Amino acid sequence: MTTYPTAPRLPSLLLARDHTRATLRRLEGERPHFRAGPGAYAESVTGPAWQVREHQALAGIAATRGRLGDQVVISHASAARVHGLWVPPWDGRTHVTGPSAPGRQSAYLQRHVAELGADEVLEIDGLRVTTISRTILDCALRLGPRWGLAVADSGFRILVRPSREDPGAHLSRQEAIRGHLLDWLGRDFRCCPGLPTAIPVVSLANGLCESSGESGLIWSAVANGAPEPERQYPVHAEGIGYFLDAAWEFPLSAWTADEPRRPRTTRGGLIVIGEEYDGELKYAQDGDPRREVLREKTRQDRLLQRNVFLQRRTHVDLRDPGRLGREILARLPRRIALAARPIPGLLALPPDTTRPRRRV
Repeated sequence: MTTYPTAPRLPSLLLARDHTRATLRRLEGERPHFRAGPGAYAESVTGPAWQVREHQALAGIAATRGRLGDQVVISHASAARVHGLWVPPWDGRTHVTGPSAPGRQSAYLQRHVAELGADEVLEIDGLRVTTISRTILDCALRLGPRWGLAVADSGFRILVRPSREDPGAHLSRQEAIRGHLLDWLGRDFRCCPGLPTAIPVVSLANGLCESSGESGLIWSAVANGAPEPERQYPVHAEGIGYFLDAAWEFPLSAWTADEPRRPRTTRGGLIVIGEEYDGELKYAQDGDPRREVLREKTRQDRLLQRNVFLQRRTHVDLRDPGRLGREILARLPRRIALAARPIPGLLALPPDTTRPRRRV
C-alpha cells in the first residue's frame, strides 16, 4: 500500500499566563508535565526514547506559537517536523528564521538569518513555517547529506505523490521541482558553506523512496561511487508483484568468469542486484515476527528464481555508511566497482552550526 508522509498533530500546552500557580501544581500532580518553553508546559508521554523525544520536539515547536512575531518563522529541521518529513534526532532546539541579527541564542531557540519571501512561508496549525520547498533547501544546506537527503526525499514524496505502480507518471513534475530547487540554490545560496552538499543532495532526491532508512541506504551507495539505482524496482514472480527499494540491472556478461562474486545462476538474461532496508517495526506488524520472517524467506526464494539477488539491511548497517557503500559496490560487476568514484559533497559532514551564518 502506498503511503506518504503526513503532518503530525502538535501537542496541547498549558500556558502559565492562563493558570494560577496552584492550578498548575494541581495539574502537574494529576498528570506529569514538562517545560516545553518559557511559560509553556506539555503533558509527558511514555514509550520508546525516540517517541518521547519527538513529542518533546513538537511541544517545543508548539510553545513558540504567538511568541515569534510576524517576521520570524519556524524553519529548517523544525519546519520539516511540522510538515511530517523524515528528520534526524532532535537537537534540543526549535529552529527559526528571521531577517534581523540573531543575537544571543536561547536554550529553546536556534535562530537563523534570512529574508523570506511571502511564497516561502505558509501557516500550519497557527504556526508560520517555511514551505516544503524552502525547507528542503535549508535542510540540504545545514543537515549534511545523510539527513538532507531524507528530508528532500520525503519532501519530494509529498509534493509529487508518486506511485510505485506507475513511477513514470510523476517524473516530469519531479524534474520540474528539482530544476526549480537547483536554480534557486545557484541564484540565492552561492555563498553558503553547505552548497557543495546541497546540490548533489537535491540532484539525488527522489519521491519514490518510502522511508528515511531507504534514503540512507541509497545515500551510502551513491556517495561511495555506486551508480544511482532504480527505486521501487518491479519484479513479477509466480503471479505476484514485488518492489525492491533499490536495484541495479546488468547482463551476466558484465561479470568476468573469474570474479568470485559473479552471480551463480542457471538462467540467462539480466541479473538484478537488489538492496532493501528493513525497519524495526516490520517484524512486529502481526505480533509474530516469525511469520514475517517466513514471508520474507518465501519472497526472497521467488526473487532468486527470477535472477534477483537481494541483500537486506537494517539500521545497524547505516551506522557505518562507508562500509555499507563498499559492501554494495562489491556486489556489482568488478569493472563498475573499479570505476567508482566517491562524490565529495555526499560524503561531507554537516557544516558548523555553532556560529550563526547569514542566508542559511
